[in-house]
Amino acid sequence: MTFTDPQPCFICRRRDCGLGLLRNKTPRWVCEDCMPIASKANLLTPRQFDACEHEAIDDAMVALGQFMDEVGTTDLALLDPSNFKLAGNRMIRAFGDSMRKRIADHQAPF
Repeated sequence: MTFTDPQPCFICRRRDCGLGLLRNKTPRWVCEDCMPIASKANLLTPRQFDACEHEAIDDAMVALGQFMDEVGTTDLALLDPSNFKLAGNRMIRAFGDSMRKRIADHQAPF
């Protein structure tokens, strides 16, 4: 990872801030928002989604549904490129927010 080659935060998938944790000789990069909880979250396995992540996915899907209601369609294929990006942004942010909240509230399974 270099400044010109950012990596996704291993918790919320946003751009890292240049800091990370080492797990099994593999760097796990974090963003500024997730830095305070990163040491606890490092116990998550990257191989499969755990129960906490599945709940965060559910929260992200709810956020997508709300966005689709706002734009007045239920078909992603009908979104223009701008709204398509906004839909993705809403889902990614909702997933990250949900993960941070669950970890901060000690709801995560570790």
